Amino acid sequence: MDSMDMASFARVEDVTEDIEDIWAELDDLNDELDGVMDSVGLLLMSDEQSFWPDD
Repeated sequence: MDSMDMASFARVEDVTEDIEDIWAELDDLNDELDGVMDSVGLLLMSDEQSFWPDD
């Protein structure tokens, strides 16, 4: 079997667009996580401040 015999079995797809879509989705998820972390941080800080009495 030479390399020409394998040509009929080979299937090459350009997945560049799919990979770019995945990176875009990951960027969106990272932005969402950043927002959640900021919100949680603010909630924790306000909760900690309410724990200490005002002098």
